[in-house]
Amino acid sequence: MMYYLTRGGTRYGPYSVEDVRRYLESGNISPSDRMEPEGGGAPLTAEQLTGPLGTQPSPELETPPHTATPASEAHPGLGSFQPAQPVGTPGYGPAYPMQAMASAIPPGVPPPPGMDWWLLLILSIVTCSLFGYIWAIVQSRWVKKLDPGSRATLYLLLPLLLFPILLASAIGASIVGEVNAGGKDIVAGVMIIPIILLSIGAAIANIAAFVSMSGSLSAATAHWGAARIDLGGVFLAVVVVGWMTSLLFFIAPVWIQYRLDEVRRIQAWGGVRPQ
Repeated sequence: MMYYLTRGGTRYGPYSVEDVRRYLESGNISPSDRMEPEGGGAPLTAEQLTGPLGTQPSPELETPPHTATPASEAHPGLGSFQPAQPVGTPGYGPAYPMQAMASAIPPGVPPPPGMDWWLLLILSIVTCSLFGYIWAIVQSRWVKKLDPGSRATLYLLLPLLLFPILLASAIGASIVGEVNAGGKDIVAGVMIIPIILLSIGAAIANIAAFVSMSGSLSAATAHWGAARIDLGGVFLAVVVVGWMTSLLFFIAPVWIQYRLDEVRRIQAWGGVRPQ
């Protein structure tokens, strides 16, 4: 279950329970901050969500849990003077500006391939999907760094290895067809079978590459909070439709790059973008 934090009219998240616990420990979130479940449901305080980390939360969530005490009451003689609070000091209330949420992306993650999705789409159209195919290999190499067990690159390169065999079979079938123009020899027809099988194999390899990338991204980024990449079943359906319409390398790499662009921006900001 993921949760959202709303503060000052800005919504942050979603965050896992572990994220909330870490932010509590670092002072980014108050124990009595309201956490709303993703998809709806009764809100909980951060303390209720993660277990007791301090004093019990106030029973009235609508009542501000931290009320500033005038300096004149806390320190008679100081009048209305209040010591300035350093920016970024953990705390709550008007004197304590909210700190930026720490990014859920591990610091050792290398930046994704740097190209805007719309530019990738244009280059794929101009090159009749050739650039999309090349960029998919680049994306698969980055996924390999997140998931060393990913075979997406191998699946994408497999059609290149099959291409010489496919080309030789096509040329051979063409030559046999010319020699036996009368159509009485069945050799030409038999030689078409490897072409069909190789074409189907290349198509399956391409689909398997994007299925592999989708699974690796979902598993490797499961704890990235708002930066998690979960392409979902819709993406897989689009991959199949893309292959059937010969638009696979116009759509799938662009879809993935759109999500990678978000990861790249979050890494550049150094924090999770408010939702």
